[in-house]
Amino acid sequence: DDQEFEKSIVLSAFYWGYASSQILAGYLAARYGGKNILLLSFLGASIGTCLIPIHESLWSIVTFRVIIGICQGASYPSQMALLSGWIPWFERSRALSIISAGESLGTILTLFGGPYIVNMCNCWSGLFYATGVANLIVFALVFLILFETPEEMKEWGWLSSAEMRFLNSDSARLRRRRSTRSSNSLVHNGRQQHHHHTIPYSKFLRSAPYLSTVAIHFCSDWGYLLILCYLPSYWRNVYQVSDSQMAFFSVLPCIGIPVVSIFGATFADWLLSQKVSLLQVRKNMSILGLGLPAICFHLLSYCKPCRASCPAFWFAVFTMIAGVSFRGFQTGGWASNYLDIGPRYVSHLFSIANSVGAVSGILAPLVTGAIISDGGVMLLLLLLLLLPACMTYLHRCR
Repeated sequence: DDQEFEKSIVLSAFYWGYASSQILAGYLAARYGGKNILLLSFLGASIGTCLIPIHESLWSIVTFRVIIGICQGASYPSQMALLSGWIPWFERSRALSIISAGESLGTILTLFGGPYIVNMCNCWSGLFYATGVANLIVFALVFLILFETPEEMKEWGWLSSAEMRFLNSDSARLRRRRSTRSSNSLVHNGRQQHHHHTIPYSKFLRSAPYLSTVAIHFCSDWGYLLILCYLPSYWRNVYQVSDSQMAFFSVLPCIGIPVVSIFGATFADWLLSQKVSLLQVRKNMSILGLGLPAICFHLLSYCKPCRASCPAFWFAVFTMIAGVSFRGFQTGGWASNYLDIGPRYVSHLFSIANSVGAVSGILAPLVTGAIISDGGVMLLLLLLLLLPACMTYLHRCR
């Protein structure tokens, strides 16, 4: 109906801005520093979030959602630019898993705490103001304690000489140069200089490993963002979950992501320390992170609609938790691949890929809102996209 379609427009509006700002954000982060762009991202998102309750018309909300998306689109490219200057090759998976854990924790706190904030304030606008203030707090923390480079942190006396020697050690630096050369096309002859006017965009688009990673990025985001947007509707329409229980069952599947992500990333880094091929580690972790959720969502498509107390509902709950949690294995797989194939250009590589991935955030709510008739249709869409992702990665990176 019209209400469902309007909801799908509001949900997808964030990703209109998110997709449009990625490439520019990657360029700016590489040129002016990841910290500066990250600060602008937090500040803009905070202001936009606080302005939503002031204008309650549909198109005003859509406009502010687009603005928030533009600001948030700068977040990941900025983080990647920072990581490339801080993290040795053998700790990339764990570093990304910690960042992913923070993202999941924010999702959990918002979904679980949102209804309580609304009830406490006795108005829905309180949730937006609380989120905006939280963004301002993070802005202040980033401004005060985040440093662009280890050298800058050392000047302020916050980094020990031993830590600085570790970051500059031959094992960290040489392997980073070797992984740069192994990109096969993204950096010439392992040179460490970065010239802003010679960014090899054409080589990016001709690199089979990079394009295959972008394809998986899109498919993975489609599944996760679709679940994130429509999980409350799935519980309500298929299992008649009450509004009082909705927050709990919507948050529950996200709880396992940080646990699996950190475990999987630690295991991936351990495999690398045991001299297992970097390519094999990334491929196998990607297969686990994509294939296991696909199997779980396929099983969910066989669940029949019933009330929340029936056995099928509890099977759906545990299967949904498993399906969403297993996504955490991807941190040690394709998600770390951008740092592997071109660490000097990682903000550009990731921004292009995340722009493509963000398109799924636009399409998934709109397509689902237009064609969904029950939960099974949604879950079959996930299966159809996650399985080809596995096949793409195996074929292009063999």
